Amino acid sequence: MITLQGLSPREKLLADLIWACDTQEQATALINSLQGPDRSTAYSIMQVMVLEVLEERIEDYKHAADQVINSLR
Repeated sequence: MITLQGLSPREKLLADLIWACDTQEQATALINSLQGPDRSTAYSIMQVMVLEVLEERIEDYKHAADQVINSLR
């Protein structure tokens, strides 16, 4: 589970709406339904979410790789 720090109440609402989507396609459709600043803010939030999830996955793989390497020593 990711945590985004420093969001305004409006940004938190947008993040919660995006997170509730089942797929990236649904999140994109939600964002495209927004107007003006909400659309650009929501898009930026989704990008940060994607990066945070990827970073989490990389850490998981790094940990697994370290375990394999240590078991071979």
